[in-house]
Amino acid sequence: MKKNSILYLLVITVFLGGCSKFLDRQPLSQISPANGFNSESELQLYINSFYNNILPQAENDNNGFSLYTEDVDNIVKNSISSQLTGNRTIPVSGGSWSWSNLRNINYFLQNYQRGGLDPSITNKYAGIAKFFRAYFYFSMVNHFGDVPWYSTPIDPDDSTSLMASSTSRVVVMDSIMNDLDFAINNLPATKDPASITKWTALALKSRVGLFEGTFRKYHSEFGLQDANNFLQKSVDAAQTLMQAGTYKIYSTTPDAAYRDLFSSYNPITDEVILARQYSAALQIYHDVNYYTLTASAGKPGLEKKLVNSYLMKDGSRFTDQPGYETMQFYTETQDRDPRLAQTIRTPGYKRIGSGVASAPSYTGTVTGYQLTKFVTGTVDDANQRSYNALPIFRYA
Repeated sequence: MKKNSILYLLVITVFLGGCSKFLDRQPLSQISPANGFNSESELQLYINSFYNNILPQAENDNNGFSLYTEDVDNIVKNSISSQLTGNRTIPVSGGSWSWSNLRNINYFLQNYQRGGLDPSITNKYAGIAKFFRAYFYFSMVNHFGDVPWYSTPIDPDDSTSLMASSTSRVVVMDSIMNDLDFAINNLPATKDPASITKWTALALKSRVGLFEGTFRKYHSEFGLQDANNFLQKSVDAAQTLMQAGTYKIYSTTPDAAYRDLFSSYNPITDEVILARQYSAALQIYHDVNYYTLTASAGKPGLEKKLVNSYLMKDGSRFTDQPGYETMQFYTETQDRDPRLAQTIRTPGYKRIGSGVASAPSYTGTVTGYQLTKFVTGTVDDANQRSYNALPIFRYA
């Protein structure tokens, strides 16, 4: 019995010793600095993860379609946001306070040159990574204001860096602009709604400049300078994009073009610069129809001030109309900017593919101004069955 036990232990020891060389190996499906970044395809493979993890998405959104998150000033829902109740706090975790995507970006930027590839290849992917770092930080500043700036991946044991205080907003915003300038100078000037291009970087730079310029101009209590500098950068980026002539306003008929732009299953590349795309064939869906139409979902509706901001068809202001404050629904929707009737249900509204007029339904909206933007035909009404494209940046 004793001999058998000794023999058993010897077998186990040999087995484990033989396996250790396999257990210590890097997974072949993952990239490490030692074995990765040696080809353009490996750079592309790593970069592709940023599209899924950082750009806005609609699928698997527990709070409904992610476009309808403007519940502070534009959208009214069946619940009140923490911003409106005054209970919003910066959480220890969650609530968009997550830095894993930034670590992945900085890891790439630290290692992408290890393969010794020509800069004519690597700079393009570095440009995409810097675009995403700018996009990430712009979102963080939007959510939290002052945040720490990290330009390299942080070691999990580096408690000093992990607990670093916020970096000066001046440094963060200047760094965002520097990343975007690198992207603009190194990304291809192609027209591709599925990829980050020079045009995407110009669009984001214009958006960042407008945001930061107006913030500094109208929040003088923070003592931030250079508001006009950021506003000028916004103007210059937009001007460059417009003068290139690559994009234009999508135009067919005034009563359908705006609706079609947002209900199209494929991005309309006349106007859409970047879009998240979905597919029935690949079973990649979102839930805009279900969320917008179903009584048990978000019941989002436009708020009155936004509806009032739509001009009259002749370009005059609706709020200059006598008695606009007490107009009945039918009257207030007549002779307005055609985009109003392609954003909410107005008298005579018909679903795509239907000849039947549908009035606003209070089971689908809490305000009566029921959203139709992004809504497709009835075949897509089930939960997680919509697959029209989600524009992220568009020329307009």
